[in-house]
Amino acid sequence: MTDLRRALGATDPEWTMLLPAGWERIDADERSLDELLARLKQRLMREHGVAAYAQTSERLRRAVGDLRARGGAALMLPLESVEGAQYIPASLTAAFIGASREELDATVAGLVAEGAVAFGGDKRWVRAQTTQHGVEGEEAAALTTVRYLTPVPRTQRTRALVLTASVLHDVGHEVDDPFLEGVLRVVDTHVATFRWSPTVAS
Repeated sequence: MTDLRRALGATDPEWTMLLPAGWERIDADERSLDELLARLKQRLMREHGVAAYAQTSERLRRAVGDLRARGGAALMLPLESVEGAQYIPASLTAAFIGASREELDATVAGLVAEGAVAFGGDKRWVRAQTTQHGVEGEEAAALTTVRYLTPVPRTQRTRALVLTASVLHDVGHEVDDPFLEGVLRVVDTHVATFRWSPTVAS
């Protein structure tokens, strides 16, 4: 479906979303990634040295490469601390997925069956939250992932945008943990500001 859309010259619509202080959106293309790495290089090498920059660069290239492979559109993450603003230890990705209307409806139905709910009471959005234990080779580490799925306007539910928030934390902090709940609340608040470009939404 994606290859056919590209062959026919179709492009995915533009969108905007407010981000937490210190965060930036990096579109999943070489230019955006190179600009990000240039900024990181100056700061990381100055504050932490060559090794820190090399590790961060490798990790980001892998992340953006994986994002592209999944039809990724953007990566959003904190790049600098802002005085007076709370640091949010999370990241967001945006990816477009294509399928038949029946397949996409089945995907949504499956998420709902597993506990997903309408996001903010808006039935155009589905919010699904999961937690995986033992990530990054650490038994004591857990990854909470929140996926927000919404159909792309004017595609007759054959294409959708998926925003994925990822929060790495200690095992046992996923249930009634005030800090994790606060982080997810901040992410929810900013995802709620998502808007399609006026030409698409109209």
